[in-house]
Amino acid sequence: MSNSDAEETKTSIHQKCRFDTDDADVTFQSSDGIQFKLHRKYLEAYTGAFPGDSARELRSDRPTDVTHLTESAEILEILFQFVYPRRHPSLEGLAFKDLAPLAEAVEKYEVYSAMTICQIRLKPFIPEYALEILVHGIKHDYSELVNEAALHLSRNHRPLDQFLIKLPNNAMFPWIRYSEAWGSIFEKALQLTGVHHNEESSATDIPCDRCQTLIVTYIVKLERVSSLSTLSARLDAGLPAESAKVIGNCRRGCPQAKTATKCMERVIKLCKDGITSMRPFTEFLKETTG
Repeated sequence: MSNSDAEETKTSIHQKCRFDTDDADVTFQSSDGIQFKLHRKYLEAYTGAFPGDSARELRSDRPTDVTHLTESAEILEILFQFVYPRRHPSLEGLAFKDLAPLAEAVEKYEVYSAMTICQIRLKPFIPEYALEILVHGIKHDYSELVNEAALHLSRNHRPLDQFLIKLPNNAMFPWIRYSEAWGSIFEKALQLTGVHHNEESSATDIPCDRCQTLIVTYIVKLERVSSLSTLSARLDAGLPAESAKVIGNCRRGCPQAKTATKCMERVIKLCKDGITSMRPFTEFLKETTG
């Protein structure tokens, strides 16, 4: 979206409603000093958390007159449009820097009419802001957002300790198990090559050292891929052409002519099946909270 389009979107969202009517009976002030005069009856009808008990707990210079909120005027101006019985903004084109705090405010004040549209608008931002959306989804129990964001982060190679500190406490251990589940896919793939001896592999299943090295290198590189879509594409592509040619024509070291080729096919199938059958992250969360 161009800058002009973004400005037009922002203007269209903000110009629809003025909150300064004479018959308003409750006043809120934003963190940057802008006041909004609203009608208590609509707040009570369309929200669950203000101007009731939660609002009274907020800072207020004159509690009976002005209630101070922690959100900026830009966010509140959008938020308050959802508490009146009129057509609500679609939020289409709203930048993530505005959508994210809006979505948090919607949950904080329980503005029911805005909850669904915020989650719909957050989804397209998952590829770029997966961690922020994962945290939001966990905090407010949006399973679809959580699972889609977790998939995007499943190939995240940031040091685990640096990643975990950004998660809610109840998600730390589930994420460790989730990461281990992903790692086990590639560990099992390595076992198929015979690099880790196991009882399930017979001598005729294990390729020669040269072919084994090529397949193991392929698996190691797969595990390092930082994007799930790229990982799937690499699996579809198989071994690089030169390596595929070597294992396809191996006649000397391998027990049988197609040993390495069949091993490679099993590796790809195992990885694809592992990705397809990976349990959603919400199931790992439930194991902790259940």
